[in-house]
Amino acid sequence: MTDPARELADLRAWLTAALRLAHREPGPEGLTILTVPSDRELIDEVRRLRRLADEMSSAKPPAE
Repeated sequence: MTDPARELADLRAWLTAALRLAHREPGPEGLTILTVPSDRELIDEVRRLRRLADEMSSAKPPAE
């Protein structure tokens, strides 16, 4: 049986990578700082992309 917390973490990681929302920055002493989005930021980005998809599908001319 799988662990729900692990599945949720995997989903967050997948969404972060797929939506290209992770940011790498140089940190102190040559370390790389990886900034990941919050759940709210993930949800907002999915909504934004959904709105764009809806706008594009409604802008297409009807098929003949």
